[in-house]
Amino acid sequence: IQLALSPALPSLDQPISVTLGDHLALKVEGVVEHYGKKIHRSPAAVFVQVAPKVDKLFDVSFKLPKLQELEQTPSVKNDYFIAEFLLSLPTAGQYVVTIENSLVDDDGKIWHTGPRVEMNLIVDTEEKLKTFQQQQYQSSRSEPAASVTSYYVKTAGVQW
Repeated sequence: IQLALSPALPSLDQPISVTLGDHLALKVEGVVEHYGKKIHRSPAAVFVQVAPKVDKLFDVSFKLPKLQELEQTPSVKNDYFIAEFLLSLPTAGQYVVTIENSLVDDDGKIWHTGPRVEMNLIVDTEEKLKTFQQQQYQSSRSEPAASVTSYYVKTAGVQW
């Protein structure tokens, strides 16, 4: 499975900024690749699971929020699928969102083929996010710029 995530990651080591009180719209698009090989089963759907978790709270007086795992099983049409999620991140802090994909065959059996991707997020007030982004920009000026227009992930030849 080859994935494209939206919002695209600014770079592989920088987090995505989300303003406190806003929701994050996450779009997972994918193509099931066969690499010209004969396949034993045809994918009927893809099971997409999104699991946010708190990495670090900025205010330690808050309790860890209970975050809900989200899942969808979009059907595959012409080897293409799309799933959209709306994530609620209620407390200022650093989050890690894990996106895991599995193929579903015509019999409804789930095949854990991957890929599994992690996105880092920072949730805070708009003022603090602007300060953080300025610091990131200044530190990136001293390093060679990485050009990432979108983020693709491929699985490593899993036979299913």
